[in-house]
Amino acid sequence: MSNEQSINLVRDWGARLKTDVLALRVVKALHDRRDDVWRTNFGLFANAHPNVQRTSDSEIQRESKAHCNENTKVILKIANAKPAELGDDPFAFVRGHAIFRSRRQFQLAASLQLYRQAHKGYWAVMRETALELAPSKDEAIKSLLILSDFLNEYFDVLASTLTDAYVAEEKQQLAQRARAQLALIEDLLRGLHPRDAEARELCVRSGIRVGSRMAVAIARSLHPAEGDTADTRAALADLVGFIERALPSNTFGRLVDIRNGEVTAIVSSDSEPAKALAQALVRSGLEKHFVNGSAAGAGVSLEAAEIARLPQAYEEARLAFDFTGAQRPVVHFADIDLMELLVRRPDAAAFRLIPEWAARFRQADAEKSGALSRTVQAFADCSLNVKQTAQKLGLHTNSIYSRLNSVAKLTGVDPRSFAGVSLLLTTLRLTESGPRR
Repeated sequence: MSNEQSINLVRDWGARLKTDVLALRVVKALHDRRDDVWRTNFGLFANAHPNVQRTSDSEIQRESKAHCNENTKVILKIANAKPAELGDDPFAFVRGHAIFRSRRQFQLAASLQLYRQAHKGYWAVMRETALELAPSKDEAIKSLLILSDFLNEYFDVLASTLTDAYVAEEKQQLAQRARAQLALIEDLLRGLHPRDAEARELCVRSGIRVGSRMAVAIARSLHPAEGDTADTRAALADLVGFIERALPSNTFGRLVDIRNGEVTAIVSSDSEPAKALAQALVRSGLEKHFVNGSAAGAGVSLEAAEIARLPQAYEEARLAFDFTGAQRPVVHFADIDLMELLVRRPDAAAFRLIPEWAARFRQADAEKSGALSRTVQAFADCSLNVKQTAQKLGLHTNSIYSRLNSVAKLTGVDPRSFAGVSLLLTTLRLTESGPRR
């Protein structure tokens, strides 16, 4: 409700209450009976919330009593028909009350219920006072009808103002917590311990305990769309929720957020966090989760025994993601083949060491539709056994010997030796990755 509407309500009801002498006397009598108002309200309050009754000196109770007294003062000022005394924002005290409750995580629904209880409390005191002061029953009924309308409208305004302020404060707190969480993740991924009390508390709430074993995961679309769009941000936010659901808080400590257009998760658990994280993502069906129309994938690091190792774990997760694909959407760094890693992530100098015969071999292999390279790979897979290689390829052993001889003639490398087949395979993989690189 806007301030202008609040001021109009104060002005209008000040004028209406003046038209009924008994109603005005009842409202003004609230000042003398403010302790009765509080006792009545607190009795209703305590019945609805027994835990507050057990802590009679609690901060919530003290603030509630102050708020009740403030309500009584505002009602009296309305009855005095002096809106100027309430200022430009007559219900500013309600906004302060909402912020107090929100910051102490007192649920909005509970606060609104307490307003309903307070409404009953004020009505009980007003009705009792009216019956005491009225010269007749008819006069009492007439005044009570006016007072009932007043209280209904007044508490509607309180509830509306409280809700708006509470929701606004919640949004602000959520934004602040999100900033704090992202800052904490950034620090951890740099190997820095939580820098202040808020960060340490956030770690505790997230289940990330200093000294616990941790792992890092990076998740995003296997084929991300270009640009930062609203749809992409929404899809990544949905992926955050998906990962959090896949990692139940009773098993994992977790910090999950969006960084650099992808979802980053720092996870801890009592036993093998990296392996448990990868398994949880597989069980959750990550490959069935889509981001902007493309299936999602995730790379998972090795285990980090301390915070100082998290930067390395982050690089491992990023590298593991490079090995994901439609057939393998979740890759644990420990499961990457060493030769595959060396071939796919070589130093630039490695390409300068590719033998000159590689070009001749690739041309001859292309002319035979890849038959030579397939034979070398199968020969290695069969532990250099010609008979098993022939069976695997569905060929005669003489054909295998012929192809191996052709390879030796083209390259000058003996494919029948372990050193030779290793060099051939490494060279083939490097020449394949060269164009991609």
